[in-house]
Amino acid sequence: MSWDRAVTMAKEFAELQARMTPESCADAEQIFQHHLKEMPLHELRKAQQMSQDNLAKALNINQAHR
Repeated sequence: MSWDRAVTMAKEFAELQARMTPESCADAEQIFQHHLKEMPLHELRKAQQMSQDNLAKALNINQAHR
C-alpha cells in the first residue's frame, strides 16, 4: 500500500470515527482489544512493524527466550 493511500484511509477512518457515538467507539475499542489479545505474537509484531529484537526489548526478555 502506498503512503498516500494509507494517509487517505486514515483520514477517512478518522472522519468515520468522528461521526460514531461514544457507545459505538467504546464497542469498537472493546472488539479491537479482544482481537489484539487473540492475535498471535508474530502477527502483532508484524502489524506493529517491530523487529524481534525490539519486541524482546519492549517485553524485557532475551530474543531467544521461549
